[in-house]
Amino acid sequence: MKSQHSNDECDKAYNQGCLWGLSGRSSAGCPHDDETLIQWWESGWAEGNEAWLRKQTEQRAAS
Repeated sequence: MKSQHSNDECDKAYNQGCLWGLSGRSSAGCPHDDETLIQWWESGWAEGNEAWLRKQTEQRAAS
């Protein structure tokens, strides 16, 4: 049976992942064990990590 999650739970998992990625940390730090929340967290992490990588590239180019 597939678990049901509120939009708030999914948004929170996404935002937590995004903050984790923005800090440059590994995706291995996901705190969830529920598959749906893991997917939301990983999506947020990917978005945040892309932004972090862009910032790193910009900083290197500026120096």
